[in-house]
Amino acid sequence: MADHVEELREALQSCLLSHSDHVTYLINLADSLYNGFEQRSRDAPSELDEAIELQRAALLLCPPGHCERSTSLKYLALSLQKRFQQFRLPPDWDETLTLY
Repeated sequence: MADHVEELREALQSCLLSHSDHVTYLINLADSLYNGFEQRSRDAPSELDEAIELQRAALLLCPPGHCERSTSLKYLALSLQKRFQQFRLPPDWDETLTLY
């Protein structure tokens, strides 16, 4: 898992912001971090925090009508919901509701 995350980090760093794959790398890296959080029995909240930040960045690059917008919205909402369930941070719940 760690190797895959590092590969995705490298791919993201080497990809220009304007490149069409940039959003895909953001989403895939966020998903890998989220999965790592889930697999490690939620012992790594920093992975979930980073996943949320990457998902927010991806969403900013996906205006309405963008082919990845629904994926980006879904993963961001799920991650915020998960963090709310784990840590009971009210802003996470509020943001989740605005995404649905």
